[in-house]
Amino acid sequence: MKGLSIALILVALPLSPLLGCRKAARAGGNDKAVDTGRWIEQLTDPAAGKRQEAAFSLANSAAAAKAALGPLTKALRDSDGEVRAQAAVALSKVGPDAGAAVPALIEMMKNDSSVTARSYATWALGEIGPGAKSAVPSLMEALSDKVVAESAAAALETLGEGPAAAKRLTDIVHDAKAAPETRASAGMGLKKAGDRKAAVALMISIIEDKKALPEIRRAAALGVGHMGYDRVEEAKSAVPALLANLDHPDVCHSGPWSLWALGATEQAVARLTGLLAHRNPQLKAQAASGLVHMAGGNPPPEAKTAVPALIEALKARDDARTAVISALGEIGPDAKEAVPALMALLKDDDEWTRDRANDAIKKIAPNP
Repeated sequence: MKGLSIALILVALPLSPLLGCRKAARAGGNDKAVDTGRWIEQLTDPAAGKRQEAAFSLANSAAAAKAALGPLTKALRDSDGEVRAQAAVALSKVGPDAGAAVPALIEMMKNDSSVTARSYATWALGEIGPGAKSAVPSLMEALSDKVVAESAAAALETLGEGPAAAKRLTDIVHDAKAAPETRASAGMGLKKAGDRKAAVALMISIIEDKKALPEIRRAAALGVGHMGYDRVEEAKSAVPALLANLDHPDVCHSGPWSLWALGATEQAVARLTGLLAHRNPQLKAQAASGLVHMAGGNPPPEAKTAVPALIEALKARDDARTAVISALGEIGPDAKEAVPALMALLKDDDEWTRDRANDAIKKIAPNP
């Protein structure tokens, strides 16, 4: 299995649990010699911290994890969620030989009180591969679980059930009776399973649907960006739809980051710059934030071209002004032409505005 603020982007939905799993896998990918016996013994230590250390250490080596198969399987029922999660990561290294742990991983995926442990268990089932074939029915059910839908889709793809998972996810997205969060999670899961071209087409149709529920539209706008970030070539066909619909708050929520991830930064900056003159303060604020947070949470070099429009936007005493001031500060020295306008705001009646302007000036001209 192959292995952001716009702060506003990634609060829309839980970010893919797979990202955390991959980090754990990469961190634990070293097969250097470890004291396997010591860590196995420590898995039963009365102190949760000691057990966590043992589980994490065993996850650092596929050979050690294989030697500790039995104890790690027992650790899936540990009282500590982090121990259970790390045990799942360790078992994922064992591959098909960890088939005996599959029932416990399925139970963990369904009922564990820890969201992290549930996600790791779901991911581990896919990593175990052929040894986890018996988990397919449970994984299919998990596609309607907003917590693990995406990792379940990825696991099913690895187990050769991608097309069936994609069909189920598509049905959930279209199910008007399902909870909006569940439908949104299913949409995000589509990027992990089945026909990528079909998944992108569905996401585009949702982005373009002005009557779509906000949660689902935001998920679609974010989903194509994730696919772009993962270098799924088909996702680039979503660029025109994202650009055309950035004037809707639901799409502007994550659209700037997605356009950056899809390699359309220059086009995105031009579109967002134009939106700084929009009459909707919420949209103006999103455009200002998007300009400087799209590149993985940082301003792209192209953002400096928006400085004149940001200065003009300062003239409106509306709810977008704080976001505009902050955007100029994030652009930094390239926004030096905005300093006079920001200096004038140091005399504003609103204390919050004065403070934000002062902060921005310090970032633009730290050594006056």
